[in-house]
Amino acid sequence: MGSLKNMLETGLKNMKESKLCDEVVPASDSDDHYPYGLRLNLSDKSLEKLNIDVTKLKVGEEIRLIARADVIEVRSNKSEYGNNENVELQVTHLAFDEDE
Repeated sequence: MGSLKNMLETGLKNMKESKLCDEVVPASDSDDHYPYGLRLNLSDKSLEKLNIDVTKLKVGEEIRLIARADVIEVRSNKSEYGNNENVELQVTHLAFDEDE
């Protein structure tokens, strides 16, 4: 996979996707350009473990997280509509970069 430093410098990929004109999207998700499943919701206990003070965060602000995850499922499927591949990950460890 490469070194952490190299990954942080060159390996981060923008996961934003463009919406298709004919794509059916629930109204609540109409402005969300990132695939379902890439959003993290941290509870009070998780915020405490990461030592994150929510009063210091602003909506729209960018922060840096480092994560470790386990691969828990790999799926590959072929149909008349094409090929579909999915990997399901369970995030097991997170770190929050307070200096960013």
